[in-house]
Amino acid sequence: MRPLSPSAALLAVLRNRWDEARTPWPGVHIEREAFVAHCQSLLPDEPAAAVEAVAGLHVVDLYLAYACAVPVDSLAVRLFEDRCLAEGAEALKSIDADPSFADEVRQIVRQRLLVGTEDGGPRLLEYAGRGPLAAWVRITLVRAGLTLRRQRGREQRRLGDLQDAAPASTGDPELDYLRVRYRVEFEQAFRDACGRLPERERAVLRLAVIDGLSVDRIGLVYGVHKATAARWLTRARGLLFEETRRLLTAALGLSPSEFGSLARLVHSQLDVQLSLLLRDPQA
Repeated sequence: MRPLSPSAALLAVLRNRWDEARTPWPGVHIEREAFVAHCQSLLPDEPAAAVEAVAGLHVVDLYLAYACAVPVDSLAVRLFEDRCLAEGAEALKSIDADPSFADEVRQIVRQRLLVGTEDGGPRLLEYAGRGPLAAWVRITLVRAGLTLRRQRGREQRRLGDLQDAAPASTGDPELDYLRVRYRVEFEQAFRDACGRLPERERAVLRLAVIDGLSVDRIGLVYGVHKATAARWLTRARGLLFEETRRLLTAALGLSPSEFGSLARLVHSQLDVQLSLLLRDPQA
């Protein structure tokens, strides 16, 4: 028997996972081939890579998410609201303990995920199944909550408006000279380094630096222990520093030994630059 092509193997694997996907949701009905096509659209374009990735799909959660969006299944929507929206809203207490705040955010996210906006259809169709649906919704709620708090003018930023309030001098003549001499190169290297951070590291830095959340609260947002959140934050800062160092060294043609003084500048300016760059929630 000839082996299946990667494309045919992918379809076979997806169809074999159909029962796994629908069994936990009795009473929620969608068409198998439509669901398989949706799952396939979420995978890498290269067939061999897609076959490898399909094993990690959270097909049970994908089934529920798809049933809420195309076509809309009322039972699926109720299950989604009870198991994802309601439970995920608990994380909003780390931003604002007022129950009315959580209600408003939940309605904003419900509209966005289940109905869509003028710019597109239900955002639930963007859930790629690479992690639990509940965690994906929780992060969506938190990001919406932080945006709403900014819009209301109730944000509690740790550093304030650093661009206006930052002192003219660091108190260190050498750092002051380096900051002025290499300002353009440093800011460009930092911006490029920040843009290369993984999404979770960028999100954790934004929560810590822009929104002033402690590691305890960041842990609540992600549903992890505060020690794990602390490790994520330390890793994010480390990655940012190392990539900024690499880019700045290359831009200035420095040897590693010549980077010593600039390293102090990078360390001293990390939070300043983060506050300026990540202030935009879309950054």
